[in-house]
Amino acid sequence: MIGPDGINVGNVAFEQKKIFNKFYMCELGICDQKKTILWDDIKDLRIGGIKASVNFIPVSNATDISITDFNYRSIRVTITAGFAPLAGNKIRTVNSIMEFIISKIFDRQWNWLIGEIRSGRTVSFNTFEVNSHALSHKKILGGHVVIELDRVSGYTLDRGWLYVSYLNDKGKRKSKWLGRVSNTANLHLATSFLNFVTRQNQPS
Repeated sequence: MIGPDGINVGNVAFEQKKIFNKFYMCELGICDQKKTILWDDIKDLRIGGIKASVNFIPVSNATDISITDFNYRSIRVTITAGFAPLAGNKIRTVNSIMEFIISKIFDRQWNWLIGEIRSGRTVSFNTFEVNSHALSHKKILGGHVVIELDRVSGYTLDRGWLYVSYLNDKGKRKSKWLGRVSNTANLHLATSFLNFVTRQNQPS
């Protein structure tokens, strides 16, 4: 397939042809009606969701996938469905699309992340930052929460928030929020890094 700006993006894997949200996901990149972003040029991947209701009765939901390249151009994919029976199909579609995108960008992003950290630089996931020694995020009322990496023991995703688990000075397991899932850049990369650190901290 040839994108709207004349770039060859290969065969189509997923497509949506709604008038206001048309997109094509292909072997080499993603297109909307105006632009093409190649997988190798993606900087941030974010996912969020919205629920709609009428008279407090849930009627539909939408999942937003936002893709931004290094030139800060972005493509936003919105997938909507009613709660029943189409919601299950929507969820499966979102999962398939996310898995496809991540399969195209993860190896490059992971190698970059590990290279940055080993070089002593700090990497931002928008809601929190990591370096070779610790992760940190801003407090609402100012200052930072800093957690040494050798204390990290896992993470959880709960009600749209990302939490990190860690051991305090007394060896007790605690949990701190790191930010909203929808505001976290490259959540897939952040959670993979937290998993990586957790495995390193486990006794051999």
